[in-house]
Amino acid sequence: MRLSIKKTLMLFSTLVLIMINQACGKLEDSKNSFYEETGNFVSSQKVSPTEEPLISSINNQIPQNKTIDYVIYNSDDIKYEDLNFIDENVYKAISEVNSSIDYYGTFENEDITDSESILEKYYRVVVGEETYINVDKDNENMEDDFRSINPNEYVYYQFDMDKDGFPELIVSDQQRYEYIFKYDTNNNDTMLISVIRTTSQLLGDNKISNWQSGVGLTYAYYELDNSGERKSEIRFYSASYYNNKMQQEDKVYMVGFPKDSKVIEEVWKTPHQNGKTEIYFDDLTETHYFKITEEQYNQLAKDLFESRKEAEENIKQVTYTFDELFGEFI
Repeated sequence: MRLSIKKTLMLFSTLVLIMINQACGKLEDSKNSFYEETGNFVSSQKVSPTEEPLISSINNQIPQNKTIDYVIYNSDDIKYEDLNFIDENVYKAISEVNSSIDYYGTFENEDITDSESILEKYYRVVVGEETYINVDKDNENMEDDFRSINPNEYVYYQFDMDKDGFPELIVSDQQRYEYIFKYDTNNNDTMLISVIRTTSQLLGDNKISNWQSGVGLTYAYYELDNSGERKSEIRFYSASYYNNKMQQEDKVYMVGFPKDSKVIEEVWKTPHQNGKTEIYFDDLTETHYFKITEEQYNQLAKDLFESRKEAEENIKQVTYTFDELFGEFI
């Protein structure tokens, strides 16, 4: 009898524990349901309900304010022509950054310190008698490496890009690449600091522009530092398309900045007038693009286009053939 009572008590205790666990489970489910309903989610973005949510479409690299005034679309999400135009406040912020960029460079090659001895060092690299040190982080492809194959057929530019009193040498194979060499006077080494496409244009000093065609036309601008890193980068994009609403050919204009640009951080802080600012993120170039009007495009890109035109003439004074530049060493 006593054994039966003991078993009954154990069975009763087990049932009580089961009922308590079930109740806790329902409470946890209710708690999760509450968070899902009240979480800070945003249309077209998968934002975690944290105190400071992050934008998932740019790999959680840029913190977002609690008040979300912009939407970032990946290239697969939307066509650029379907974006809304940026409002006046955002355009003003971009315009101020653009105005701070000096697009106009110079090609200084007179009174360069110790120019002849450095020129001889460059000559030895060009003809393959000496090696160089590749410090270009973006140039990891062996195809881009400089090889002295037909130095007599190359075009050479020599001027002081970084205004340190010593000349840099740019070697163009006139087909695919241009190689930018700098002489390290401290270690007596010739360094390859950057490799650019022949579609690029030297604007003087450390300023470079390039263009790329395809679906649309892109003009880019940036500045090189001594290690070959790009600074002050900005892109201008335009493309024709058929406007179904208007039933006629139309054109879209955009301005873009790299994902790690300080300009993007400033745009996040800019108060918006008309709803959310829509941003197009190009995965290939890792660039954030903003849709602007044709008038705004012309205003922003005016100095770049004028600088490109002036550089076409000014660079002629520092352009050489192999014999003209290295004749005394042959």
